[in-house]
Amino acid sequence: MDSRFLSLLGLCKRAGKLAAGETLVLEAIEAHKARLVLVTEDCSPRSLRKLTNACGDRIPLMQVALSRAALGSALGWEACAAVAVEDGGFAARLAALVAQAQPEYAPLAEAVAVRQEKLLRRKKEKPRKKR
Repeated sequence: MDSRFLSLLGLCKRAGKLAAGETLVLEAIEAHKARLVLVTEDCSPRSLRKLTNACGDRIPLMQVALSRAALGSALGWEACAAVAVEDGGFAARLAALVAQAQPEYAPLAEAVAVRQEKLLRRKKEKPRKKR
């Protein structure tokens, strides 16, 4: 992964839109806050199975070409195997960066981008109520 990916993850963390660690990721999935789940290539098979089952077909899950130590250091921790992105804009951009590095995720990244565009379009169409 390139530095743009890691710096965007750091920005996402500073914005408070990132749940890191298996437990927090599962909580974000159950609370319907997660827009994208990223796991490292050296994530344990048991954790990967739990996250895959929790995501189902609703939430895209991508296995990135990073080690737990590399992902953890980008977030300021020793190690981290899984993160959940809770913002649609961050999720779309991160998915696009993963798809650039790993072309097999291109359709999944496109689906995340389409979902974000649809959400933004709905926000524009539905004006806020005046108080």
